[in-house]
Amino acid sequence: EEDKFIAALALKKSAIHCAKHPGRDVYGALVGDSKVNDAIPLFHTRPTTAATEVALLMLSQFNIIGFYESRIRGANEELEPSRYITQLCQALKNKGAASVFVLCIESDWNEPNIMALFRLDNKGTNFTKQTFDASFNKMSLTDFLIGHENIVDIDDHLSNPRLDW
Repeated sequence: EEDKFIAALALKKSAIHCAKHPGRDVYGALVGDSKVNDAIPLFHTRPTTAATEVALLMLSQFNIIGFYESRIRGANEELEPSRYITQLCQALKNKGAASVFVLCIESDWNEPNIMALFRLDNKGTNFTKQTFDASFNKMSLTDFLIGHENIVDIDDHLSNPRLDW
């Protein structure tokens, strides 16, 4: 059964994007309506404000309802939205987005829970952790990768313009 907050395709694409760039900060957009239906890979480096603005302009035909990230954290830091992602989500909320989500993906896949989904409150100030079904396991992610080796983000495209972002 499909999760009420996020589609399996969005979970898998975001996880594969993060797995493709281990040990790096990875960011992407979540698109949909009241539910996250898909994920669009954006960066595997820390983006500048200008790069973020260009990326969001390029995605203007999509209904962005959140972002995903995998970032290097200190040993005692919780798996939660970064300041960068929080600011992007607050901007989405200020533009009138009804629901704004953040999917945080663990950079160390040896952890028992590799994902956490958050929803921004109506005031746009606090995140609430959502319960969701990430029932696929690392093996199903490996199986998914076999058909999706060509997940490309903006950084990949800028390194090699022949890669279609």
